[in-house]
Amino acid sequence: MKTKPTFLLILALFLGLTGFVHGQYVYNLPQVADGSGIRTTFVFFNNSTAAANITLSLFDDAGSTMAFNLPGLGSSGVYTFTLQPGHTRFYQSTASGSLVVGSARVASSAPIGVSAIFTLYSGQSILTEAGVGASEAVTRFTIAVDTRESRNTGLAIQNLSPMASVDTTVTFRLFNSAGQALATTTRTMPKFGHLALFVGGEDGLFPDATNFRGQVEVSSTSQVAALTLLQHASGAPLTSLPVVPLAASQTSFNLPQVANGFQAEANIGVKTTFIMFNPGSEPATVSLDLTNANGEAFPVTLDDGQTGSQFTFSLAARATRFVSTNGSGPITTGAARVRSNVPVGVSAIFRLVNGQGAIITETGVGDSPANTRLTLPVDLTSGFNTGVALFNNNGSTASVWFQLIDRNGGIIDQSPEPQAFVVLNQAARYVNEMFPGVTNIQGQLAITSTLPITAVTLRQGSNGSPMTTMPVSPGVTTTETPLGAKAVQKRILGIDVNKDTQLDVRLDPGNELKGTISVALGSTLAPVLARAISTGGEVFPGYLRAPGVGRQRWEYSSYVPNGTYTLQVLVADSQGTDQNGAELPNVSYHVNAQEGIVVTGTTSKDIALSNPTTYTVSGNVQQLLRLPATALDAHSVALLFSSSETGAAALASLNSIGGYSAKLPSGKFRVDLAILLTEGQNQVKSASVLASIGLLTVNGRPLSGVDFSVPELVSIQGQVIQPALPSIPQGAFVVGIDTDAPTPPFLQLPLFPISPGFSFASAGGGQYRLYVQRDQPYDLTAGVPLQSSNQNEVRVWSAPLPGTATEVFTADAIRDFTFSPPLNPFKLTGTVTSAQGAVLEYVLVNAVCNSLDGAANTSFSASVVTGPDGKFELNLAPGTNYSLSFTPSAPPAAGL
Repeated sequence: MKTKPTFLLILALFLGLTGFVHGQYVYNLPQVADGSGIRTTFVFFNNSTAAANITLSLFDDAGSTMAFNLPGLGSSGVYTFTLQPGHTRFYQSTASGSLVVGSARVASSAPIGVSAIFTLYSGQSILTEAGVGASEAVTRFTIAVDTRESRNTGLAIQNLSPMASVDTTVTFRLFNSAGQALATTTRTMPKFGHLALFVGGEDGLFPDATNFRGQVEVSSTSQVAALTLLQHASGAPLTSLPVVPLAASQTSFNLPQVANGFQAEANIGVKTTFIMFNPGSEPATVSLDLTNANGEAFPVTLDDGQTGSQFTFSLAARATRFVSTNGSGPITTGAARVRSNVPVGVSAIFRLVNGQGAIITETGVGDSPANTRLTLPVDLTSGFNTGVALFNNNGSTASVWFQLIDRNGGIIDQSPEPQAFVVLNQAARYVNEMFPGVTNIQGQLAITSTLPITAVTLRQGSNGSPMTTMPVSPGVTTTETPLGAKAVQKRILGIDVNKDTQLDVRLDPGNELKGTISVALGSTLAPVLARAISTGGEVFPGYLRAPGVGRQRWEYSSYVPNGTYTLQVLVADSQGTDQNGAELPNVSYHVNAQEGIVVTGTTSKDIALSNPTTYTVSGNVQQLLRLPATALDAHSVALLFSSSETGAAALASLNSIGGYSAKLPSGKFRVDLAILLTEGQNQVKSASVLASIGLLTVNGRPLSGVDFSVPELVSIQGQVIQPALPSIPQGAFVVGIDTDAPTPPFLQLPLFPISPGFSFASAGGGQYRLYVQRDQPYDLTAGVPLQSSNQNEVRVWSAPLPGTATEVFTADAIRDFTFSPPLNPFKLTGTVTSAQGAVLEYVLVNAVCNSLDGAANTSFSASVVTGPDGKFELNLAPGTNYSLSFTPSAPPAAGL
């Protein structure tokens, strides 16, 4: 079997992904309370694809453990639980004792969404509540202050330093609205301690700061987390606002929800207050641009008399400006964009008022980062509703897809087609409007967009009060077909790279080939891979959707051009462990092929699967001591059975004395000895077929005593040398390809890539040792990955053993590789879009060249995945006749 060096890119991609280590994610909630009519609801939602082991710790003002009674978690003050992918939990304290106030710290093994709702009750009725999002660690920050009209501004601070040997000192400096410094004061905090205090008033930081607007600059001797609370004299409403780190460099802000106007029939109005403050030492010029839900100009009248949809404000150093719409005209909603020439702080307050101007409820709206995948918590219980406001601030139309997920990760419903948001388009909708008939649920709303959009969550009571905003988290946990998959892959040949080049690519639309995959009751089968293969042999990936709420069957979807296709579904029917109890791919795979499917538009083809008849084959592999000691000590040894007739395959790991057992259908199988380097349970780091050790025919009955023997092996060792490099990069490798080994028609196991006749060795520091079968012909090829400033870019040089095409090794040998590829690359950049012009994320861009300038017999390959803006950048070696491919793929959260 002759194999071109271009396959090495796949191996390099695989090896490059195995070193990812999950860290701990920490979320800080600077203000929580329980008792005397106050309750805190903790909201957790896992929008990642990994289970999250979570610890919630509560601390009082002194930094000691503080206990809440949280039904479902207990009352210890330190609560641990696991949140599976897609799961959501709301835990509300009971307010069963006297008032306790403090802070919370959440540690998670996976990224999750975390927030809290701070609720004030009068009996059983809610007076007001405020959403408290996770706050970042800072040492210097600024808050806007408003103590006018019976308001006061509160500040909650959480000391994050667990190692402080002395108390943390926090210094507060007060500036008026013109930026003039007025006063300074300090407070101290113990480790994990908490401060909650008002800025003005008798017991405040600055008692004389009444009827006052300005800002307070805060600096701390250790890291803290903080948030602002704006409260009225009656206690309601209560509004939370973010703080602005002094190290922040943000000059552009998006506020997805603003409103203004009055409706006489309902005797209700709405106003928006914009808060802009300059924490720096340079003057700021700030522009405010308002657009309505249709993306058109949104004219308002401000309380200072200005009228229009675009305003410009000047802010001196450390100056603060509050401006409000006056509530005149019909009620209109929209979004705001704020731009500044220097870093500033920006937020807004969205306020409902009655006909006399009295405040009914209000909520703070902060800047929302733009993302293509967003998740927000949903609560439709106890009379609450959840809304979402979206804002598209791109230069083209965004298509947006919604998916409603219940508290245990099941899909309740989804939007049947993506919804189009044009340039500067804004929309605000409640969840029960998006999905009519859905009631009394808690969960999460997953949002996927073809362009980065901003969003904010709105939680509201049944009578419009209370109202609060909650944060939106990036990422979704969903197995839905990504929007980009509706485009089909594209290949471009004959590209010469001799300068920096711009190449924008538009992918053609495809027709959907879809259907259900039925599995017999009690069956152990599980679909693991689907793909469509054209009559010309081109392969189009399929995306699987597992059974969930409202679905009894697996579903698949693939997007292809017009033509005739064979649909292949790979299924697995068992799972096993090795002799040490670690889970390994001791598993059988079977192919179900549906041929002759004609696709001229959307085409449905349902598949019914049943367990194939298999027979147990068992025996021993002898002469294990012929294997290298490293294989026996650090690797798992397995047999790979593969049938070129049926495409069936099986992996059977060996026990410590060489015993194996496999389940195989009838047919003829090639048997290879495979070496699997494992890392933890069910994680195969790399795999190679060391040697072909026999043929097997299964003919309708079990077989026992089927023994094989490890053939005689020889060792090839040497160096990989690149004179232009100071050292060989980590990840360099040498492969030996058995040129006599046939290739099965279908062998792409879902756990890892593996290829018959393929032996692999890493070249740590340039030194390698490779084991191959004696007296067999091999092609030897070396590969060296190159570092890139883009961590998602994979680049690999590969070259055959100099002067040798194919060699039969009869004894141990030394072979060195020396080649000097050109190291000064050119950039290939561009944007990948759909036929409708929408940018496409997660498109795999792959470039391969076998005709490099000044490097004979050397191949180069590079790949990268497009980002949220559809853009890619490849650093390519100078060469001619590059082959480029653009393949839409599922995002990581939708992986199989």
